[in-house]
Amino acid sequence: MVLLEGKADLPLPDTLVGPGPSGGMADATDSKSVVRKDVWVRVPPRAPRPSIHSVCMGQRLLHRRLAQVSARMLELRSELLVVADQLSHVTDDANDKSLRALVSETPSAQFEYREAQRHADVMKRHHDQILAELSGLDHKMNELLDRMKESTS
Repeated sequence: MVLLEGKADLPLPDTLVGPGPSGGMADATDSKSVVRKDVWVRVPPRAPRPSIHSVCMGQRLLHRRLAQVSARMLELRSELLVVADQLSHVTDDANDKSLRALVSETPSAQFEYREAQRHADVMKRHHDQILAELSGLDHKMNELLDRMKESTS
């Protein structure tokens, strides 16, 4: 650590150097010696080759992911059965309340129909979300199986 004269409380890093003997900067070249310095280049290391251990590790990860996707698909399929059954009942209820609202023409019957129809719409959206997630998981499982096939051949 270099200290300024008279200012002991202001430390300067060691990299700062005062003016050279010619009065200029220490790293400035003088007019007599113009020498081009070589520039060193670091060559990047080679990419590692897949070893037997990394191939086995890749296979284990593929098997684990396949098991996770398969388990999630089973959960969604069982949930889809329940939601489809509920959707059927809710839709039937909304249709019955629609008929009642047409026959009775009362505000309360109209209100009951709108509520039942909203409930049926929400169940339909949930059913569609489950189908979309199942489709995405099916696509992911196919990709994982293709990767597994590529790595074994």
